[in-house]
Amino acid sequence: WYSLCADDQPRHFRIKTVMKLRLLLLGVLALGVSLLGIVKTTEAAALTSLQDHLSRTAASAAADHEIRFTVTTAHLTPGQTIQVTFPALFDISTLTVSDLALTQGVTTGYENTATLAASSAANVWGASFSGQTITLEVPTDAGATGIPAGRLVVLRIGRNTLSGTNQVTNPLVPALYRVQ
Repeated sequence: WYSLCADDQPRHFRIKTVMKLRLLLLGVLALGVSLLGIVKTTEAAALTSLQDHLSRTAASAAADHEIRFTVTTAHLTPGQTIQVTFPALFDISTLTVSDLALTQGVTTGYENTATLAASSAANVWGASFSGQTITLEVPTDAGATGIPAGRLVVLRIGRNTLSGTNQVTNPLVPALYRVQ
């Protein structure tokens, strides 16, 4: 590098400048690495025994869904979410919080019923809708009301809930679809 410099600055000035730049870059790199501990990342929990039972499978029919799975990793904590995403051809636009029911338990998955509302709070799961995704946010006091590892979870959507009036509308085109 030094032999390519065509300016008339003394060599020691160039060395000091290069050293300052290197120290500045090293400081920026160290700051970036230290911020990695602050940045929140998302991590999907391992699930097993995933099932989606539909009340009707006919094209364009309104149907209830019962989605079942087992959480196999550690206890869900405040700020974490469960998200269910329907393929684009399903219509979930009419769903509200009252069309959802969340239960969990060791044996059947129906042993403990969660309270759902538009946002999470103490003992309350937050439920929201965005596009094709239903998001359930763990209560702010999840130590008492979260879902421990090994529990069977059941999410009912539609009229198969206590106060549900709306259902998911199946696609017009019959095919194999994957709910995520």
